[in-house]
Amino acid sequence: MLQFFISYTVKKFLRLPTPIFFLICLALAATFVFYVQKIFDFDALYHFRHAFLYRTSGLTNSDFLWTSASLLSVWPGDLWYGFHLLLIPFTFFDSLTGVRLATIFFSAAAVSSFYWLLRRLSIRYPLFWTVILVFSSGDFFFRLFMARPHVLSLFLSFLFLGLSVRGRFWPLFFVSALIAWLHLSLAWVPLLISLVLAAVVLFSERRFLWPLSSAAALLGAVLGWLLRPHPLAAAKLAYVQIVDLFLIKRQGIPLKFGRELNTLLPSDAFIQYLPLAILIAALSASVFYFLWRHRLPLLSPPYLRAVFLSSTLLAVIFTLLAIFAARRSADFVSGFTILAAASLLTLLLSDPISRLRIHTPLFPVIGGVCFILLFILSIWVVPIFIKNSRSPDYLRSAALWLKDNTPPGTVVFNPYWDDFPNLFFWDPNNYYIGGMDPIFTYMFSPERYWQMHFIAYTGAPVTCAQIRCREEEAEPIALVLARDFNARYLVVNTLRNVTLARNLDAGLIPGLTEVYHTPDVRLYHVDSP
Repeated sequence: MLQFFISYTVKKFLRLPTPIFFLICLALAATFVFYVQKIFDFDALYHFRHAFLYRTSGLTNSDFLWTSASLLSVWPGDLWYGFHLLLIPFTFFDSLTGVRLATIFFSAAAVSSFYWLLRRLSIRYPLFWTVILVFSSGDFFFRLFMARPHVLSLFLSFLFLGLSVRGRFWPLFFVSALIAWLHLSLAWVPLLISLVLAAVVLFSERRFLWPLSSAAALLGAVLGWLLRPHPLAAAKLAYVQIVDLFLIKRQGIPLKFGRELNTLLPSDAFIQYLPLAILIAALSASVFYFLWRHRLPLLSPPYLRAVFLSSTLLAVIFTLLAIFAARRSADFVSGFTILAAASLLTLLLSDPISRLRIHTPLFPVIGGVCFILLFILSIWVVPIFIKNSRSPDYLRSAALWLKDNTPPGTVVFNPYWDDFPNLFFWDPNNYYIGGMDPIFTYMFSPERYWQMHFIAYTGAPVTCAQIRCREEEAEPIALVLARDFNARYLVVNTLRNVTLARNLDAGLIPGLTEVYHTPDVRLYHVDSP
C-alpha cells in the first residue's frame, strides 16, 4: 500500500498541471531573487525606467533623449517597445521592488511555458527536462533571473518550434509577432526556425512545409515590427545592432562590448557547456546512426521526429553563432539541446523495438547523474556571478545628488556606457552620453566614441577622437567635454578608473571641479572653457 502511494504521488508530481507548476516557479524565483538582493543585469533598470516614462508621458512617445551621443537619441525607435509596455504594471510598485517582481514573474512564466510545451508535445518526464534546462549552464540560470526581453523572446522561440509541428498558422503568427514586438533584434529567429523545420520535413517526409510556418513567421515579424511608434527608426536601430555590430567585430575594431556579445571563450565552453557539448555530439551521432540504419522514417510520431531533428540542427547552428558571433546564442543552445534530447528519448520509448534495448529502470539513475552534474556546474558558477554583481544602489547617491542639484536636461558625461542604466534609473531628469550598447555611440560618431573610450580606459589628462592619434591631436578632457559633448558634469568611477582619479587628485586635469564624492564615485563640474 505504501509503495503504491509513493508511486502514485511521484507520478502525479512529475506531471503537475501547468498552473500549479507556475505557482511553484513563482515561489522558488521569489525566494531566490529576494534572498540575493541584487539586480543581475543593470539593463533591467533601464527597461524599468523606460516603462515608467511610457506610463507617465504616453505610450506613443518613444523619443529617447537620455543618451545624447547615441543613435538612440537620433532615431526615435524602441527596439524593446513591447517589453516596456509589459513592464508598466510593475512600475506602480516601489522602484527596486517593481524590478524584482518583474524578474520573478517573467522567469516563472518563461520556465512554465517550456514545461507546458513539453506536455503539449506529449514528451516523457516534462518536469525532469524543465529542471535540466534551468540548470543547463551557469549563464542560462543567471540570465533567467534578469528582467530583460531576452528571457521572454528566448522561450517564445522554443514555443514557436513546438507549435510549428502542429501546422497551425495563427498560433505561429502571433508568437512570431510577439517576439518582434518584445525584442525586434530577434525577429529573425522564428524565420530561421521555420526554414530549418521545413528543410527537416522535406528531407525526412518528402513534403513541403515551408509556406505555412515561414509565412506565419514573416508576417508575424512584420506585424510585431509595425506595432510600435516610429517602426522605420526601430528597424534602423535593429540593423545597427545586428549587421553593423557583426561587421565591426569582424573588422577587429576594439569596441568594449558587454560580455554576452563577445564570442564564447574556450574556458567557458569547457567549464559551463561541456555536458551540453557532449549531449549535442550524442544527438548528432544518433541522427547519423538512424540515417545509416535507415530507421529515421520509423521514428514515430512524425511530429516528434521533426522536433528532434530540427532541435538538433538548431542546437548546432546556435553553437556556431555562440562561437563566432555572440555567446548569448548559447542560451538557444541550451533550450534546443534539451528539447532534442527529450524528444529523442520519448521517440525511443514509444518504439517497441527500441524500448526493448532501453533499460527503463536505469533512466532515473542516468537522468539523476546528468542532473547532479549540471547542478554542480551551475551552482559552482552562479555564486561567482553573484559575487561579481554590484548592488542596485551602485551610483544611487551620485545620481540623486545630480537630480537634486542640477536643472533638468543637464548633460552628464558617463565615460562607461554600462553605467547609464543605473544613472538613468535613479536620475531620469538629466541626460547622459551613451548607453545600452557601444555600437549605438560608435555609429553615431566614431570620434565621440573614441573620446569616451580614452577617458574611461586610460585616465590620461587628454583624450583623442581617433583610435590612433598623434600627440598633437590629443586635447584636454575638460575642453572636449564642454565643446564636443556639451557636458556640465563628469562621473568618475574610482574603482574602475584609478588612473583618472589619481590624475584628478594630483591636479593634472584642469577645468574640472569636484562637487560630490563617495569612496566609489565622484562628480566633477565642467568649468566653462
